[in-house]
Amino acid sequence: MNGSAVYKAGKLLKVSLDYDDRAVCSVSIHGDFFLYPEERIAELEASLAGVPLEPEALKEKIDVFMSSAEVFGFESNDLVKAIMMAGGKT
Repeated sequence: MNGSAVYKAGKLLKVSLDYDDRAVCSVSIHGDFFLYPEERIAELEASLAGVPLEPEALKEKIDVFMSSAEVFGFESNDLVKAIMMAGGKT
């Protein structure tokens, strides 16, 4: 299955999601936020593959990533909400 969502946090988050009944298959994250170093967004997207489509599991994985990158414009909870919206689980 696939879905997409646009979520306004401090900045705009655009998420495209491929998922199955249990987990994220792949995710693409875009928007007008800032991430340094910029190429790390691909690492974040790759790290979410296989994570259960559940808020707690997503937040744990995103928090680990955000502890080693500089992100401006959204918090981990914002990205969790956008991913859940894309998965039809608001």
